[in-house]
Amino acid sequence: PTPPPIDGTLYMDFMRQAGLTAVSLCLASEPNYTPDLRTALYRINDNLALLDSYADRTIHVLKTEDIRRAKAEGKLGIIFYFESANMLEGDIALVPIFHRLGLRILQLTYSERNQLGDGCFEKHEQGLTQFGVQVVRECNRTGIVVDLSHGGRMTVLEAIAESEKPCIFSHSNVRALSDNPRNLDDEQIKAL
Repeated sequence: PTPPPIDGTLYMDFMRQAGLTAVSLCLASEPNYTPDLRTALYRINDNLALLDSYADRTIHVLKTEDIRRAKAEGKLGIIFYFESANMLEGDIALVPIFHRLGLRILQLTYSERNQLGDGCFEKHEQGLTQFGVQVVRECNRTGIVVDLSHGGRMTVLEAIAESEKPCIFSHSNVRALSDNPRNLDDEQIKAL
């Protein structure tokens, strides 16, 4: 539901006017990009209500053909995604539940270590955990895209090797151009 209207125009209308067909919408934003289970469920509910309120201009993207339909109808396709998997709270059964609630992209970590692996700001990186391996496999099975932005180097490489489906970096840059821990080295880019 954020950001608020600008000069009376909803942000989603700015995106539609710019010609966008579909966007991934991070369901939790500042200050809590890494929501717990309850917060994640509330954010999904908030955004489902928002989509219901603006059904004349939005489509909840659950499958590829929804993007084509959004284009044909001049609507904005909304893809639900989280920038961290903290809301899973160690329970693999929550992956298909979140899929049923409309989640289509899941970022494994948000810069720091969690139960799935290390983020890009960890000093002594250990890579993907066994729970992280399970989550990657379950995302592949259910149709949730694995996002590796903010991931630690080894976590990223191990997740790509583990995944049977393509992973993405939804918002990352090239480290050779800008030396920042969030950016990707050549090996990560080639692995992807």
